Amino acid sequence: MRLAEAEAKLKSEVARLKKKYQVQITELEMALDTANKQNIDLQKVIKKQSLQITELQTHYDEVHRQLQQTVDQLGVSQRRCQGLQAELDEMRVSLES
Repeated sequence: MRLAEAEAKLKSEVARLKKKYQVQITELEMALDTANKQNIDLQKVIKKQSLQITELQTHYDEVHRQLQQTVDQLGVSQRRCQGLQAELDEMRVSLES
């Protein structure tokens, strides 16, 4: 009789633990599914941001190239202005003399 009680008690303990672990497994599976979905979403965001960075880098490079051309043109214009100013000064000196 004690053996039967111990066996029944052990079986109920095993059944309780089995239920407990099944619940934990289900919760962990749900958590894993959620994590996988979040991972997929984050990978999509990373890919989108990577494309945006590439587009911005391309645009930046183009703007930088245009800026460099403008700076070069400014240098040419400044040298031309200096030459014209020197020529004007020479003409003034010649006119005054």
